[in-house]
Formats: sequence, C-alpha cells, structure tokens
Amino acid sequence: MAESTLSLTWQDYMTAVGRKVGWVKTGAIWSAMSAARQTETDRLVQEAYRQFLDPPLVLEDVQPHQWTFLTPIQTIDVTSGTEDYEMPDDFAGLIGRIWFPENELKTALHIVGRGQILSLRSSATNSGYPRYAAITPLPRDEWTDGTGQRFQLMIYPTPDADYTFAYTANIITNKMDSTDANKYPIGGEKHAETILASCLERAENYIEQAQGAEYARWIQRLRASIMIDLDASAPETMGMLGDRNNLYGNRYCDRSEYVSFEGNIPGLTP
Repeated sequence: MAESTLSLTWQDYMTAVGRKVGWVKTGAIWSAMSAARQTETDRLVQEAYRQFLDPPLVLEDVQPHQWTFLTPIQTIDVTSGTEDYEMPDDFAGLIGRIWFPENELKTALHIVGRGQILSLRSSATNSGYPRYAAITPLPRDEWTDGTGQRFQLMIYPTPDADYTFAYTANIITNKMDSTDANKYPIGGEKHAETILASCLERAENYIEQAQGAEYARWIQRLRASIMIDLDASAPETMGMLGDRNNLYGNRYCDRSEYVSFEGNIPGLTP
C-alpha cells in the first residue's frame, strides 16, 4: 500500500523549522539553507522527534505515555545448551511475559529478577524447556565498540532443544533523515501534526530561549495523539465482571455477557 499523501516527511519538518526561525523564505524549501543552517535545523528536528517519542508528563500523577507503535511483537531463537542471549539492537525493554509459539502447549515463561536466575542455576544444573527468564543490561565492558547500552536475555533451565520465543518489546528507533528508510517518522500520518507541533515548539524555544505559544499547542497536540493511540489499542471489553464467591466448583453461575435496559438488550432486542 502506498504511503498516505497526508503524511509528513523529514524534508517537510526541516522546511517548517527553517521557516519558523527565519532561515527559509516563503515558497522555498529546506535545501535553500546553507549547510551550517541545515545542520542546526536538523538538530532541532531530531530534538522534536525525541520529545515526541519520549513524551513529557501531560497529566499529574500519571506515567509518561508509552506509544503502542513502539511495542511490536518480536521473536528470538534460542538454541540447545545456551542460556544467555543478547537482545536486538532496538530492544529497550520487555512488556509482559515471553511465550512459546502456538501449538507448543507450554506455559509462558515467568519473568523474574536476574538474581533468581543466578540462584536457580547455582542450586541445580537442569535442562529442559525454559520456564523462567530475566532481562538484564549488559555491563559496559561487554558492549560492542561504537554502540550504546544493550540488553541480555537469561533463561532457566538450559534449553534442551531449539526454540523460538515471542515477546512484546519496547523498542527504540532511528532518527529521521532524507533516505527512503527513515524519511517518515514512526507512528504514521495520525501523529504527523503532533510531530510538526513539536518541531515548531523547538524552533520557537531556539529563537526566544523560553516557552511560548507553540509550547501550549505542542502539549495540546500531544494530548490528542495520546488519546488517538489509546483508542487504537483499546480492547472491546475489559473482561467478564463476576463474583468469584458465586461459584459451583470451578464454574461461574448466572453469567451474562449482556446488560438489559427496561427489559431490552440495546442493539439486540428489536
């Protein structure tokens, strides 16, 4: 499918920031700037992109929003006899548990602390299908030269065969640039205006050295994007509301998936 013609690219953001700071005349584009100004404009665009990807608090006593488009399902292959595995370069954290592929008929791995994994390994040397896992940062002396922080998966027991696990990851992404691979920001067209607002806020702050009207617009757009993101991933239902005291054996009684109003079930009763 072709990219939406409403999407904005790195070039669009470069031009918008250049015009805001007065380096690009009306009708011209970012490439009309000098090389030095292009470098400075790109720095502002990347600042804006980062503050969108890692947004500030917009509500009191609430954690910063975690974008669903930065939490894909990924897989990792483990091999018989190997306990530790370096996670992919874009891995920034684990969300939830690690599970086996379909039809394996095995329970998901329990996520524990690395200390518990080390304790289990020291108390018994076992092999079998893994049941416990821990994510731990690699120590600095194990980083590959020229790279930053990386993470490691530790599992127990030692795998007795080759397995493929699936998990939901919190990932990091690359900066935008002019290449086809990176010219579109992650998140898609639905958040293009929010990233633009972030760019204009950074440009205004660069000029004024203080927050101004663009900051308020940026926060307004950020709130809108958060709501869009929450709606895009919200489940249809939060599950069955039931009374666990009202049981016969292991089965619920008087369970109903519908709520009636004045004797009618909205949407179902003619």
